[in-house]
Amino acid sequence: MAPGVVVVVGNGLSIAANPELALERLTSQFLERHGSDRADLDRLLSEVNLHNVDPGADFEGIVAGLESAEEVISAFMALASRSDHPHLQAAAELLRREGVPGLVRRLYFAYCAEILQAIDEGTRIQPTDPVLQFGQLIRTLYLDHHEMAIFTLNYDLLLERLLISEDLLDLRNSLTDLFSGLPERSEVVELAPGAAAILARTFYPEDPAPGRPIHLHHLHGCLTHFKRESDGTVVKVDATSLRASDVYGMLASTESSDYSPSVILGSKKVSKSRDWPFSFAFLELERRALEARTIVVAGYSFRDEAVNTRLQAAARRGERRWIVLNRKSGDDAEAFKAQVNALLSPATPDYFLDGFDGALPER
Repeated sequence: MAPGVVVVVGNGLSIAANPELALERLTSQFLERHGSDRADLDRLLSEVNLHNVDPGADFEGIVAGLESAEEVISAFMALASRSDHPHLQAAAELLRREGVPGLVRRLYFAYCAEILQAIDEGTRIQPTDPVLQFGQLIRTLYLDHHEMAIFTLNYDLLLERLLISEDLLDLRNSLTDLFSGLPERSEVVELAPGAAAILARTFYPEDPAPGRPIHLHHLHGCLTHFKRESDGTVVKVDATSLRASDVYGMLASTESSDYSPSVILGSKKVSKSRDWPFSFAFLELERRALEARTIVVAGYSFRDEAVNTRLQAAARRGERRWIVLNRKSGDDAEAFKAQVNALLSPATPDYFLDGFDGALPER
């Protein structure tokens, strides 16, 4: 089914719902809670190539440092284990026996848990008027085109709530995120040792529910998505149960679990976008953008290479309408338009840069 319209949503929508969800604010709050760790974090991050990411303003830089630390320790262990020097071999064996790389991974989970829980708390509010106005734009475009594919880079459930809630857009019967609720595709899982068992739905894109013309994809995963490492199965759980069981906190404190959050967080986003289940979502973005008659890019900063590559391919192959919605003014607006024009050339987007509460296209 080829969608008439593709919508790509970035963090700008979450910020319109709650300014506390701005990357700079989330990162500042995290660093405030870890004031005693700042010197060690700065030392760690000074040795990591974060490219253009400022870890003081973007928490992804912090968790990227932990990923790099785990890789360095694992590389040392591999080299030391093959050394002819007995002390180095013994050191590698000690690190292996004590599970040191796994301890770094647990710290990574702990940091991820803090950030994802902060995002969850920040979006558990009534959607604001700007978000509702954007929702009405989505609804109008859907009614005009009859099919829609939505791709969000956000980890939160804001878009899902907006789409399915009866008192909001009430599009529940038209929407699927490709997680099947059929009994044979559901199971009770224990996401962390000792955590309460939770009913989970399996990601099943091969056979989506019929009669659901709106497909929602989380390009970077979602705080309610988890991957079973033993077989690669990805499941979705209820957010309320997730909070009640303190799953993220338990993952951070346990020695091992067969489940890990199914999110792209940290460094190497391009390579991670090739892993399951993200690979499916990015392939869908590429395919559907090439087929779409209208593409809406809302609240996205055009900083993700994996996303930009797919949008570029659509811009260079065939004419279609492009709508770019963001909040920019003055010199920032001109610089933003120049950046996007260069990326999407020869396409000529229609810009709406007064934010989600500003003027939006009627159709």
